[in-house]
Amino acid sequence: MTEIVDVHAREILDSRGNPTLECEITVASGSVGRAAVPSGASTGEHEAHELRDGEKNRYGGKGVRTAVENVRSKIAPRIVGMDAADQEALDRLMIELDGTPNKKSLGANAILGVSLAAARAAAVSHGLPLYRYLGGLSARTLPVPLMNILNGGAHADSNVDIQEFMVVPWGAPTFAEALRMGAEIFHALKGVLKGRGYFTGVGDEGGFAPSLKSNQEALDRLMIELDGTPNKKSLGANAILGVSLAAARAAAVSHGLPLYRYLGGLSARTLPVPLMNILNGGAHADSNVDIQEFMVVPWGAPTFAEALRMGAEIFHALKGVLKGRGYFTGVGDEGGFAPSLKSNREALEVIAEAIGKTGYKLGSDAVLALDCAASEFYEDGKYSLDGKTLDAGGLADLYAQWVRDFPIVSIEDGYAENDWEGWKLLTGKLGASTQLVGDDIFVTNTSIFRRGIDQGIANAILIKVNQIGTLTETLDCVRMAHFSGYRTIMSHRSGETEDAFIADLAVACDCGMIKTGSASRSDRMAKYNQLLRIEEELGLSARYAGKSAFPRARK
Repeated sequence: MTEIVDVHAREILDSRGNPTLECEITVASGSVGRAAVPSGASTGEHEAHELRDGEKNRYGGKGVRTAVENVRSKIAPRIVGMDAADQEALDRLMIELDGTPNKKSLGANAILGVSLAAARAAAVSHGLPLYRYLGGLSARTLPVPLMNILNGGAHADSNVDIQEFMVVPWGAPTFAEALRMGAEIFHALKGVLKGRGYFTGVGDEGGFAPSLKSNQEALDRLMIELDGTPNKKSLGANAILGVSLAAARAAAVSHGLPLYRYLGGLSARTLPVPLMNILNGGAHADSNVDIQEFMVVPWGAPTFAEALRMGAEIFHALKGVLKGRGYFTGVGDEGGFAPSLKSNREALEVIAEAIGKTGYKLGSDAVLALDCAASEFYEDGKYSLDGKTLDAGGLADLYAQWVRDFPIVSIEDGYAENDWEGWKLLTGKLGASTQLVGDDIFVTNTSIFRRGIDQGIANAILIKVNQIGTLTETLDCVRMAHFSGYRTIMSHRSGETEDAFIADLAVACDCGMIKTGSASRSDRMAKYNQLLRIEEELGLSARYAGKSAFPRARK
């Protein structure tokens, strides 16, 4: 039942946007165990050796294709046929096969990936949760979380020497209450730091990093009716959506289908272009930048994997550009850098410079996109950017100037959510050549979206499952958009989780584009890594949307 029949490994990205190794082991029962290997920033000199490729022109030398190949060609042939449940025999064999004190030959990342994946495969095969499989009947103690809420040292770009300052909620009666306490303290800390004038971007492990003085239809319709309110106020849209998405995933598993195939059918094969938010402003950052998201769009890549690599390399190059100009390189809510710049235009300039430093060509390999979140700088019929007050016409002229000066292919929420006249003006001015995306104005709601379609407002819509609250209504909105000639972008939220549901949904709905943040933070990487798996699974049938996702801008 737990005889190993297949071993596979791949290169994925970790929470910092760097490559790491993921391994999958299949046992005779058909169960599959998957494990991804973490990587440290502050590593001790006596640690087991993490094998990196050292190719300076690829991921800055941090690729792990050699370790992946070691799993495939050196480890796999030796362990196929072994019992995944015999953990010690499996691990000892790999240690002997490596033959070095610190696992330098095969790579500790290659060996660990196989070791962890085998344990998970055996647990799944026995029908046990991993903790019970590993610990037995006595495994019941929930750990106290030592929550790193303020980063320094190698985990942050600041003057703080101590690497981690942790809060320990040891007085809570349950783990859930301990986690709540820690989360509340974390958010309170943000207020304290802001009150003292400190920056509130986060470091590698999610703590703040200031420089201190020292997350079907029948079922969905039933829940909608059970709630009985227009906006799911009675039961809560979060409660309804949780059930809706979990039911879809359970059905997919029951049918033995990947989620994207269960939702999208046989035609689901288009991998979306990632609109990667690599520089944050507005409500996503504690800075003076008004525009909420400056995105890099790797539309010239031949595959999703290459697009992700391009985006990650540009992201890391941007850090160097910002540091070179003396700017802080902490990140905002969605993982993009969040510096206080001289102007919104400078954000476009530094990204353009970063693209140049990677060797990619601005306009052909990679282009730019904006999420303005204009409702945030709109008041009394006027818009305030860079200290200037603009009417609707002046704002349209500003956007038009940016589009002339930079290869901006998409502008989201260019006007406030209730400024329908402004939206009409912008659509008339730029709609023929630029993708204009409605988020706050449409909120994935078919009734509101229908009004926009009828009035010719925008030409694309952002799709967020929690804006409407059920999978069925989300699919209805995507269907309406495509039927009406509008483009769709599947999107995350600023408060994300590790759940990668929207990655499958983007492929299932043939969206052609996805927004799921920058090349940092594991909640964002989870979606990108799932798309890497889907692309690999589809093989030759996979299609990367590329420039075809932007029919107006590529003319």
